[in-house]
Amino acid sequence: MNLVQIIAGYEAAKAARGITTSTWDLFRHDTKDRVGSVRMTDSRGRRWKVRVRHTGKRGSYLKLTTLTGPEREIRASAEAYKPGLYAPVTREEWVAFALFAEGDDNWGGRTGDPELFAAVTTVFERLVSNA
Repeated sequence: MNLVQIIAGYEAAKAARGITTSTWDLFRHDTKDRVGSVRMTDSRGRRWKVRVRHTGKRGSYLKLTTLTGPEREIRASAEAYKPGLYAPVTREEWVAFALFAEGDDNWGGRTGDPELFAAVTTVFERLVSNA
């Protein structure tokens, strides 16, 4: 299942509860800066803190910081903020991370959804592969 299909499933579940605002708009307009954070481990065994953020200036972006090994920081924008400094991610990839990391106490992520976890892990590995 691809990201668009995964997000459509969440959209359908919201619609069944009577929520008509898109997930993208919900995260962008109903939060202040922080959407959520998770800790993830890459294929090399490095631990990372992934913060999902939205601000008026930067738009929707991810901030990845190493928790082990040499200190590294990666920022990725869903809205083409500072190309070259921020890696590109699609709107769907950002929404997938927002769904996965929703809430600051959700350190493990939404692991109960294996398709969402697999999709987020693929994007995560792409972002950290050169770090």
